Amino acid sequence: MVLIIVFGFVGYFMRKLAFPYVTFIIGFILGPLLENSMNQMLVMSGNDLTILVTKLISLALVILSLVSIVYFAKGSRGRPIPAASSDPGAESDNAQPRQDD
Repeated sequence: MVLIIVFGFVGYFMRKLAFPYVTFIIGFILGPLLENSMNQMLVMSGNDLTILVTKLISLALVILSLVSIVYFAKGSRGRPIPAASSDPGAESDNAQPRQDD
């Protein structure tokens, strides 16, 4: 019962703050998988994090991740997140009217 109440509050605040549900669900599912993979990597490398930059493929993935984080963080700054509409057929505020010639 407590778990239902906690997730109810989480859902309420996510809706109130217009936080996208999909990112939360993906993070909730993939978070433990990433943690297990990081633990395996650290055990295999002897707790040495430099393995992330010494191998070419892992270095490329780290750089790609950092570039995408910076790109999306700079792109979303200053723009309000649009609130989800309760009516899926409703037009957005900035939609241009259709002109038939």
